[in-house]
Amino acid sequence: MRQLFICEILLACAHLAPAKLVAQDLPTTRTIEAGTAVRLGLTTGIVERGRLAAPFAPGAAGIIYCRFPSEACPPTDTSLLLRRQVAELSRLEVRTGNALKGALIGGGVVLAIIVAGQAAFHDSDAPAPLTTGRVYGMIAAVGLGAFVGSQVASRWEQVAISASKADGH
Repeated sequence: MRQLFICEILLACAHLAPAKLVAQDLPTTRTIEAGTAVRLGLTTGIVERGRLAAPFAPGAAGIIYCRFPSEACPPTDTSLLLRRQVAELSRLEVRTGNALKGALIGGGVVLAIIVAGQAAFHDSDAPAPLTTGRVYGMIAAVGLGAFVGSQVASRWEQVAISASKADGH
């Protein structure tokens, strides 16, 4: 029952994450380095995820990337590289943040809550055995905390594609 309560608290805390800021709607004009995870919104309505194989600067004619997730994206093996013209893109987003760090923090916070709860409600006269169900419940709660932490820490940020596309010309 306690694990269910902790899960409910975690889900409620996930909604407290900061909403998208107004400044995030403004297109940036920075060069995106090779190896960056990107989401390409195509004019056909399809969304593709990839990892850049070459740097991309707003105003460039095209973008070169490999599908993501994939095992490797070597610039020398051109059979794995995909190319899109800027005219084919309706939007470009880059992944920011650190999902692993967020997962560790989220799992650690939940584990601390479980330990604190065990310490606060521990009765030395009638110790509760550590049953398999309790262990599985704790593992599930820590896993859920890690998942929520990874999702909160990793965000997609929209990037300007080109000056002419941003102006609608």
